[in-house]
Amino acid sequence: MSDRLASAVYYGRPYGGVGFLWRKKFARNYIGYKARSGRILSMMLRLNDGKRLNIVSVYFPCFANSCEYIAELSECLSDIEVLSDGAEAIIVSDTNFECDLCNDGCRQCFSLLNSYNIRHCVGFVTTKNPITYCNDALGHCSFIDHMFVSDSLTKNIASGIIFDSGANLSDHLPLIYLFKFDVGVQVTKSGAANISAKYYTWRWDKTDLSYFYDCSYQNITNLVVPYPYEHCDLGCRDASHLCAVSAYYESIVHALQSASHSAIPRVPYHSLKPFWNDELDRLKDDSVFWHDIWVSAGRPRTGTLQHIRLSYFTFKAKYKLGIRHAYKL
Repeated sequence: MSDRLASAVYYGRPYGGVGFLWRKKFARNYIGYKARSGRILSMMLRLNDGKRLNIVSVYFPCFANSCEYIAELSECLSDIEVLSDGAEAIIVSDTNFECDLCNDGCRQCFSLLNSYNIRHCVGFVTTKNPITYCNDALGHCSFIDHMFVSDSLTKNIASGIIFDSGANLSDHLPLIYLFKFDVGVQVTKSGAANISAKYYTWRWDKTDLSYFYDCSYQNITNLVVPYPYEHCDLGCRDASHLCAVSAYYESIVHALQSASHSAIPRVPYHSLKPFWNDELDRLKDDSVFWHDIWVSAGRPRTGTLQHIRLSYFTFKAKYKLGIRHAYKL
């Protein structure tokens, strides 16, 4: 797989891929990363107390009763063993198997991790009936995404949830854990020359226009019209009058800008997807709306509310196809 991935970009099964996203402010705590076998990626962080934390992202092969599966899984476990030796570890994984010791993959994985005092964290998940994978076409749901941590780190786990959203287009649901670590982030002032300007775009499509009008009205009515305006002739070139006009103009601009900051959401200009459009917004809203109705009803699988669930999957499919089509334009 590693050789093939080096030649082109692939997506979908079996090219799930592994990776990390982190905030820039933690860059000073980042030490390095290692990639192994195309299915495992690790990065090392330095905590404030001097400890080094090894975070490993894993994508195991799909479970199968075959020698090929055992061989590929053994290769992954061997890489994990190398990365876990002598360091506190957090392993986030799409294991592609449920935690059932009757499963060969689960038995091998647990046997290795237990030998390094790395434990399964399912006990911290507060979501009822935890499911991280749901294939609606096959009608199959399971808990195949897991997190494992060193024994010494379990005291730092604050909570764990499975995040379910109608905006999620994957058949996997994100597994989110909150840790309490002191990473000692410090912001270094390096001078104005190194500070790049941030540019924003106004999200008028997300704005409550009535509220913006109220803010604008309130700000502008508080302005005082300069005295020269009421007693000045057309074409007046008096310097003091011109300064008063300029000051009044700037106060109007400031009033509108203040109203905009109060009422209009804004985001960094580069954060928006260039292919996004109003139709995708509508499809996303429909997908989230029908998903929320189904969830609030208790996620029924039968009965009248099953039609709501089917409506959600219809809009979710349209939303997913809409993104693919817009992205290719």
